[in-house]
Parts: sequence; C-alpha cells; structure tokens
Amino acid sequence: MRLNLKIPQKELTKDDQRTLKIRRASAERWKPKLQRPFPARREIKEAYNLKLMRHYPNQLDSTEPNFVKPHIDRSPRVDELLRQFPIPVATSISASAQTDNTNVYATPVLPTQAEIDELEKQRMLLKANRIITRSEYAQRLAWKNFSSRERNRIDRGREAMLHSGLCENDLEKESAGQHNQLPEWRKRHTGRFAREQRH
Repeated sequence: MRLNLKIPQKELTKDDQRTLKIRRASAERWKPKLQRPFPARREIKEAYNLKLMRHYPNQLDSTEPNFVKPHIDRSPRVDELLRQFPIPVATSISASAQTDNTNVYATPVLPTQAEIDELEKQRMLLKANRIITRSEYAQRLAWKNFSSRERNRIDRGREAMLHSGLCENDLEKESAGQHNQLPEWRKRHTGRFAREQRH
C-alpha cells in the first residue's frame, strides 16, 4: 500500500486573488521598461563620435565662437596646498582669480624649530646606529647569527629573505669555498671571522 502525503494549501480568498492579479498586471506593465532592446544601428552611429571624444580640440582647430568656459570654484584647501609648494601654476588664471592678490608661484613653508630639532635628533641617532653597525663586535655577531643555515624551522623564512638581496653566483662560490664578493657577515667559510675561528 502506497502512502500519500497531502499538505493542505491555504485557500485563497477573493481579496488574495485580487492582490495577485494586481501584482501580475503591474509586473507586465513594467516588463518593457526592464527589458531594453539592443541599440539600433542609427543610435550606435550617433554615439560613435562622442565615444571617440572627437570634440576635443587640437592645435589646428579654432575655438568655437560661442564657447562658454565653465566657472571653477576656488577651494581653500587647494589654495593652501599651492601656497606650500614652490611649483609654478601652469593653468591659466581666470578673471575672478586675477582679482585676488594671489601669487602665481607658491611660497615654500619653512620648517619650525621643533621640526629642525627632531631632524637633527634623528640624524644623530642614525649616525650612532651606523657606528654600532660597522663595529667589529656587531659584524662578528651578524656573522655568527646570519652566515649559517637556519635550523629547527620548516620554511627557513629568514634565510630566504637574506638570500633575496645577494648574488646567486657569489652564494654558490661561498658554498664551494671560493673567493666571492659577499659581505663579511655572510661568508661562512671564506670570511675573516671563519679564518679566525679555524686558527
């Protein structure tokens, strides 16, 4: 014996049927507005000139006699930027802009004393850092830590990063124990730190 499952449907009242008919009719009315046909050949031909931007004038064409130049509003933010950078303004200045007492050339903004002090402080720190980096102790420490292969790490990411800035031929020569142009901290076998360690 076969089992049948019947799900009782909601019985539509007259109001429900009326609402459905109204919705269907509205959808049919909107159908042509939503389905725009492919443009005709005449429409494409008329739009083609504008798509190529042929209305841009070249050197030989004369300006249209009734051409109206659009008014461009001044921006305080842009004016402030123009005053900060010493770049000549190449565009032509409109009559409204010429009435203002603005310079054609922007005036550079000089750094404040606090900015000068900060730059000097950074310069001194960089100088001290370079002295430390070029010292014998720092170079020996770099050779000890960076010249050999990484251990206990699957991807050896640091090693790949160090190799990225070095010449492959020099790395091969270093592996073979030949003379090369690698920096001292990378010469595991041929560098002076390696020679000192052997003796």
